[in-house]
Amino acid sequence: MQPEPVRAGPAVAPPAMALELGPVVTKLSTSLGGAVPVERIEQVLRDLLEQEFSEARVTSFLPIFLHRYAIETLRHGPTGDAQGGLPAAIGTGRAHG
Repeated sequence: MQPEPVRAGPAVAPPAMALELGPVVTKLSTSLGGAVPVERIEQVLRDLLEQEFSEARVTSFLPIFLHRYAIETLRHGPTGDAQGGLPAAIGTGRAHG
């Protein structure tokens, strides 16, 4: 009797793609003082997840990384050129003065 050939199973998304973004969105919105629409925050998080973390297998620290990357993206734009238009103190935990 010959062994059964190995068949590819259905494609399974990496664990990172199943991450619940709601708590990260809430924390970012609070950190940014409501200066950025929730829809924009959600889009930035989805883009980051897809572009930077789509293959992540361990997701324990992913919310922390997403928060950090999203703050930078929203503050400085994806190229770091200050097109985000947010004051530098927003999202840093520093007092606005």
